[in-house]
Amino acid sequence: MTTDQYSKKQRADSARSPVPAYLRIEENIRGRIADGSLAVGTRLASRHNLAKEYGVALSTVQQAFANLIADGVLESFDRNGTFVARAQVLDRTASPPRPDLPLSRAPQAVAFPVAARPSGMTLGIVTTIPIEPLHPPDIGGYWARQVVSTLERAMSGAGGASRFFNRHPKSPSDYPGRLLHGDTVPMADAISALRAAGSDAFVIVGLHDDCDLSDEIVSSVDIDNVPVVYITWHEMRPPLTQISYDNTYAGYQAAKHLLNAGYRRLTFLSPFQAAWLDDRETGVREAVRQARLPAESLEIVHPSARPDAYEWRRADASSHAAIAPLFQRFAASADRGAPWGVIAPNDHTAYAVMQAAEEAGLRAGADFGLIGFDDDSRSSALSLSSVRPPLDQMAEEAVRLLLGGWQGKPVSSQVRLRSNVIARASTALAVNPESDFSE
Repeated sequence: MTTDQYSKKQRADSARSPVPAYLRIEENIRGRIADGSLAVGTRLASRHNLAKEYGVALSTVQQAFANLIADGVLESFDRNGTFVARAQVLDRTASPPRPDLPLSRAPQAVAFPVAARPSGMTLGIVTTIPIEPLHPPDIGGYWARQVVSTLERAMSGAGGASRFFNRHPKSPSDYPGRLLHGDTVPMADAISALRAAGSDAFVIVGLHDDCDLSDEIVSSVDIDNVPVVYITWHEMRPPLTQISYDNTYAGYQAAKHLLNAGYRRLTFLSPFQAAWLDDRETGVREAVRQARLPAESLEIVHPSARPDAYEWRRADASSHAAIAPLFQRFAASADRGAPWGVIAPNDHTAYAVMQAAEEAGLRAGADFGLIGFDDDSRSSALSLSSVRPPLDQMAEEAVRLLLGGWQGKPVSSQVRLRSNVIARASTALAVNPESDFSE
């Protein structure tokens, strides 16, 4: 691949595109493999040279390569370079299956209807939860606002428009129709209102809801003739096209981050019962297994009374009660042994862990490592390392799927994306640059 193959005009067009640069690079490489200009076994130019060719930062090319290698499109042989792989997987939207993690099944390719392709597309957006926070730890409202904002930006950048319908009016008197549970507009009414406002396609944002609303959505819109994408926090049954993030791999990332930093004893805090928490525990166990550490290197901590669902107030108390005895023993120990890292179920419970540590005279990042999930608004100020859901990427992927469908391209019916580790001071205890593990 030479500079001639990615012209100045292509770079200029890419710079104006709403699609992230690393995804554009992936698409370009996949396209060249598909049309035969990059044959199987071809060695690609160095990543530094490709960064210059594409006019992007080295980290952008590295991210594109990491995805292509994980998908089996490229293969890397240490210092020998990166080559076009023997077996091709050209659907970028699929999460690469791994033999060691129970990830989602390979997505089926579907095509959105193309009977009516408006020159100016209008996207209707509905959230399943309020976008105004109900209480300080309401991470769901924060997530929903961020995804809606990115959807609107991406559609505007693609030359389209968007309409948002608020299913949760501030007062029942603000909505003349029937409300579910006294405060929620039925999904069918929301979609009908957006159709009347000229929406051609829909994205349902359901990142923090308690139930699967797929049946309600399918009964509210003709998905055979109207493109619909559901952005959700967990895998759902067909037939809706859906984008979710991988909780199992998020747990894997959290544990691997601690292992990379030199921590060799891990505690996973499981103070309540939840499917997503079980998924994260599975990922943590897999990271420890791959590190070839003894089984006793990982401790799963359950409180004596483990609630059967997540409720933020009870989760605080049960997390504190479960971890406090461990901190007391650790603080009193003359020999603390190998560096110790704690994985909290989410950032909110990690704050309770910090409080319990402080009461024992300990501090995250100085005496032990601590990482949470969600990267909520307080984590930066508290220097808490966290695993951040791919919120912007999920919204951008939804728009990409819709645009591809309007153009008649086959798209994935199920997409599972990976989170990002945000490393802060709470995991800075035992940095080990020579670790054999990589995130």
